[in-house]
Order: sequence, then structure tokens, then C-alpha cells
Amino acid sequence: MYLRVKMSKKLELLYWLATFIVLSIIYSMIAKNIIPNSDVMSSFREARDITEGNIFLSGWDLSTVSFYFTEIIPYAIAIKIIGFNENLYYIVPGVFMSILVTLSLYISHTKSRASLWPVLSVFGIPTVFSSSIMLIACIHIGAYIYMLAIILIIDRYRKKNDLKLLFPYVFMLSLLVFSDDISKYAFIIPIVFVCIYRMYASLMKRDSLNTNDLLLLVFTISSIFIAELISFIFIKLGGFNLPGITKPHIVEFQQITSNISLVIMGVFKFFGGYAFGMEIGSFNSLFTMIKVFFIFVFLFLSYKNILKFKEIDFIDQVLIVSSLVMLIAYVSSDRPTNLSSIRYIVPTFIFMSIVIARNSFSLPVKTNLLISLIVIALSLPTMATTKNIVNKNDITIELRDFLIKNKLQRGYASFWFASSVAGFSDINVAPFESYGDRFTPYNWLSKKEWYQKGANFLIADDVEQEEKAIKQFGQPDSTHKIQDKKVLIWKNGIDSL
Repeated sequence: MYLRVKMSKKLELLYWLATFIVLSIIYSMIAKNIIPNSDVMSSFREARDITEGNIFLSGWDLSTVSFYFTEIIPYAIAIKIIGFNENLYYIVPGVFMSILVTLSLYISHTKSRASLWPVLSVFGIPTVFSSSIMLIACIHIGAYIYMLAIILIIDRYRKKNDLKLLFPYVFMLSLLVFSDDISKYAFIIPIVFVCIYRMYASLMKRDSLNTNDLLLLVFTISSIFIAELISFIFIKLGGFNLPGITKPHIVEFQQITSNISLVIMGVFKFFGGYAFGMEIGSFNSLFTMIKVFFIFVFLFLSYKNILKFKEIDFIDQVLIVSSLVMLIAYVSSDRPTNLSSIRYIVPTFIFMSIVIARNSFSLPVKTNLLISLIVIALSLPTMATTKNIVNKNDITIELRDFLIKNKLQRGYASFWFASSVAGFSDINVAPFESYGDRFTPYNWLSKKEWYQKGANFLIADDVEQEEKAIKQFGQPDSTHKIQDKKVLIWKNGIDSL
């Protein structure tokens, strides 16, 4: 009997390991078609700096959040393993996505055996749109992985009543809060809310106060202070600067309809069910309409589970509250600006699919597996392609090839053509911004050192930038047109910004 149980555990471990490996390969193949922009490339350059000894990223101006422990440190480990090369931009997001989906499937599986189809139908089989906001670096996927790993710790803590688990819990949660502010809305607030809700419910029933909930609440709140302490230590040790952005505001009344419209369009795009404008009866429209059916099933089952909030367990309550908080925050804030901002409600898709898997149906294993196979078959036509369709004529690739061919090492460009053009080469392209009639350093995802050594080229986006460059640095020795950009070259170099 012991041997049989032991063997089944080994087989289960092999099953999840095989799932992770297969998904990593598939997701990496999809991610290969998403050319990294400057946001993405900056994160890899930060990671390389860490591998070269700049542990605290001294001299770096980052962006809204640091992603330090959730993304940058794992990227640094990846660089140590496979080197600083272009394989990183698709392998790392592919592996991250695989960890996310495997953890989601595992958490679903632990309560409802083989109930894999909700996760697969919602985000496990990426569409063109969902892959564009999930299969790239520094898009919060690392934070979601942390959240699901912490969920497993909470689950074990509550089942085993093991107080020692609160220490890895608060440790991981502190690193998460320090690294990514999205955790405060998607995780801290939901956990605090559910703890207070459950303690209040116990008091209303005249039951004794659940100390597990109270301790979890205390440790959760303490993680915020620990995260602040980590920030203080980084500052004292000369670590990175976090410029951030202005605090979010409540949406203007006239913009509410725009936000709701973005949510609706985003849901259709995310699921691959955007059938609007398609030819009726075509092959593509048929499978797109099937995904529309998936959307309505997802919405219906989400609604049914929200109504069962009092009956479900702690984990599912946290996931539901998180899903609602992120959705409400998105609709009611001024953050939605375009379709890609739908990335802020990705936790809603992830967490609600897990809740549905864990609570909606009590089906036999064989039935769940059959449904999962049907979902996979029906989703494949709308899945993002695994074929290599990278546009070799992409302007960032052409500019990089030109710089390499002409042995140009240091230069300036506007933000979106700085780190993205440098890529995984040894070229350094520092981003600039315009102040009046001069270019100045752009203190956003850049390192101060980049501006101290001068440069020998500048990439101009338009005639105005070209004229400004000539006025500030003098007549270039040569000018080269690459698509709609111009590369201005000074053989003797130009001053630092």
C-alpha cells in the first residue's frame, strides 16, 4: 500500500513536470514572434547589470515598479544559465507563462480532480491578443506566480494549522510587495478583506475568533512594513531610483463608458472571440463564435460562484475578491488608455478561471479530461501561432544591424528606439527627451552611466529631431535613412547629454 501511494506521487510529479516542459516549449515558440520593445529590453539589461555585480542596480532609474524579485532576479539567473543573448526574450516569458499555467492547473486540480478546462479555455491556450500582454517580460507575470505560490502556502497553513508556514508566507509576500505594486490591489487587499470578513462572520455566529485568520491578517499587514524596510535598505545602499508615475485618479464621468467599452472589447480580444466584422459562415468566424460561447460560459460561472461567496473556502474567496477589485479598479480609474491596458485585469481572468475549476462542477475525472480535450481542440484554431513569423524588416532589427555593421557603440535615441534597438548586443543606446531646443537624459528605464561617455550617433524620429540634433551637436559627418528614421553619425563623437 505504501509503495503504491509512493509510486502514485512520483507519477503525479512526473505528470506536472511534463506539463511544465511541454507548455514551456509551446509558449516559447509563441513568444518568439513578439519582438521585444524598450520596456522589455531594459529589464534584461538591468538583469545583466546584476550579473556583473551591480546587485542593487545603483545608478538606474526604473519605472513605476521595480519588478526586482519577481522578474529581474529570475532574469539574472537565466542570463547566468544561457547567457545574454536573444534566446532570453522568448524563453524566459515562455517559462514564466508555463509556471503560471502549471500552478493554476495544480491549484485547480487539488480540489476538483482533472478540472483543467476552465484554465485552458480562458488563458492556458493563448490567443494573438492574450499572448501580446502575457508572453513578454516585465508584464506582472512574475507577481502572479508569486501570488499562486503564496496561495499554496496559505492553503497548507490552514489545513495543517502549521504556524511555521507563516514565516515563508510573510517572506515571499514582502518580496512581492517590494517588487510589484499590483500585489497591493490584487493580493493584499483581498486577503485583508477576507480575513476581516471571516472573523466578523464568526463573531456574528457567536463562535470563537479564528486565530488562524487573525494571525494571517497580522502577518499580511506586517509584510507591507517589511517591504518598506527593504526599500529603505536599498536607498541607503545606493540602490535604484523609482520615478513612479502620478497616483491614479477616479475616472472622469464622461470616460466611464470608454473604460467599460475597453473592458468589453478586451474580453472578446483576450478570449479570441472578437467576431465583429467577420464574414458570416467563414471558417474563422465559426471558431471565433465558439470562443464567444466560452466567454459567456466564463461570465455565467463567475457570476454563479460570486453568489456562493459565503459557502466557498478561504482561497476561493481571496481569488474572487481579487478578481472583482482589479476589474472595479480598472473601470473606475483613469489608467485605461488603450486596449493593451487590459493587462491590468489579467488577474481577473486567471483567478476566476481557478475558482470556476475548483467549485463549479463535481464531475468524474474522465468527464473532466474529455471536456478539457474538447476545449483544446476547439481553441487551437484561435491560438497564437507557434510558427516563426518574426518580421525581419522590423525597424528595430534594421537599425541594430546597421549599427553593428558600422561598428557604432554609443548613441542616443527616443525611448522606444533606445534599448529595443540595442537589443542583446554590446551597443549602448541611451534614451533622450526634449526640453526646449535641447536633448536631455530620459530618467526612465535608463542608467546614468550611459550619458557620461558621450556618443557617436543619434537616431532621429523626424525632421524636427534631426534639426535639433544638428543645432546641439553640430553637423554630422554622415546621415543614413533607415525606413522612417535617420541615423546621424559624428566620427569624432559628441558631448554627453
